[in-house]
Amino acid sequence: MQRENDRENDKLNSAAPPPLWRPPRLQTLNSLLLMAWLMLCAAGAAADHRPPLRFGSNLWIGYEPFYLARQQGLYAAHEAHALRLIQLSSASDVLHAFRSGRLEVAAITLDEALRLADEGTPFRTVLLIDISNGADALLGGPQVSTLAELNGKRVGVEDGATGAILLHHALNKAGLTPAQLRIVPLKFDQHRQALQQGQVDALVTFDPVRSQLLAGGAHLLFDSSEAASSIVDLLIVTPEVLKSAEQRAALTALIRGYFSMLAQLRGGNANLLAQAAANLELTPEQLQQAMQLIEQPDRVRNCALLCGTAPPFEATVRQVSDIMAARNLLRRTDQFELPIDDRFIRVDPP
Repeated sequence: MQRENDRENDKLNSAAPPPLWRPPRLQTLNSLLLMAWLMLCAAGAAADHRPPLRFGSNLWIGYEPFYLARQQGLYAAHEAHALRLIQLSSASDVLHAFRSGRLEVAAITLDEALRLADEGTPFRTVLLIDISNGADALLGGPQVSTLAELNGKRVGVEDGATGAILLHHALNKAGLTPAQLRIVPLKFDQHRQALQQGQVDALVTFDPVRSQLLAGGAHLLFDSSEAASSIVDLLIVTPEVLKSAEQRAALTALIRGYFSMLAQLRGGNANLLAQAAANLELTPEQLQQAMQLIEQPDRVRNCALLCGTAPPFEATVRQVSDIMAARNLLRRTDQFELPIDDRFIRVDPP
């Protein structure tokens, strides 16, 4: 019965007047144009609705204003869907996450940025966070109280160029060579325990661990105040961030929150200092002392260093790249120019 109904339908269809005729190629062209338009719309929608902007850093007093801004709710309008802050255990982990695309924004040192440029990883520098003036240090344990006593000793240092640069300056002062030391690679989250438990005799580290170990009796052998402004922290982003209006807005909020907290910390806001100190496992007094050992440029000072076609910061880049090249920490030996996007540090950012 069903087959008979089907046959009857076939007869009705065959008896029906033919549909309006169109040239086959024109029908195909119209379909392709429609599909292309839909794909462009979908691509545009995807560009406007990217995943959250993921910012990552390790623990360091210079990066604390970012996390303090989150605690103060300054990112609330963006954090739910457009901005995410991630604190990792070491600088090595931050670099790996940025390289692998798991971070769009990263706080790293200048030497780490030069390593990224050397290997061809694309990025843009958008903020100068701080310049270390004593907050990075070479510390000795109970048996090492002078630089001369480093000869033949185990020295812990993170697998990166920052420690190598500080050590370069320290050894030059002591008249020693790296071959006279026993280098022990250590991630930052291993630093304090390694020196306290005697796994190393000396250690290249930075705040807050520097302050914690000095309070426990470690000897200060050398610090970044003698390293000619070689240790600098930067905020970098992937080039793709700058192509998305949504991610640019989140980045603008991230930097505005940073500058807001920086101004209040530098202004002596007791509540914020106490909160930041607790986050860093320091006393407020230790934090204030440590903050005196770094320069944290405000927006105006940032622009003075980074803005324009020939920013003054280029001299620091050349100095650090020359040191790294001399110690075979870079494959390239020519002069580096870090790509900078200065729109986010101008007085009226986008």
